[in-house]
Amino acid sequence: MFINSKDEKRATARLTLASKVSILDDKHNKIQGILQDLSATGVSIKTDTRLDTGSSCNLSITIEGNNSNLMIDELSAKVIRFNDNVVALEFKDKMEWLTLFYVYKNKFKIDKK
Repeated sequence: MFINSKDEKRATARLTLASKVSILDDKHNKIQGILQDLSATGVSIKTDTRLDTGSSCNLSITIEGNNSNLMIDELSAKVIRFNDNVVALEFKDKMEWLTLFYVYKNKFKIDKK
């Protein structure tokens, strides 16, 4: 599902999907989470591990398909906020592979909770 309305303050549309995410924080701790939504400029992730606002991290997104997996890694990001077990991250650079998600979304085995 795409999210973008006239009241939306974000500059880019978001794609909602639930998928596995691994975060490597600035202390080299590996944190697991579930992707909530994704845009070219950032992501929100559900996780039980608190991340400090302003800290840097790297993340990897794994999308499971029927016959193979898609992994996008080494995405550098900064923590924008953390509340209610959801961390919002802003990418250092726009994610260049986002178009793949739009084109192949119907092929992904995603948890649509």
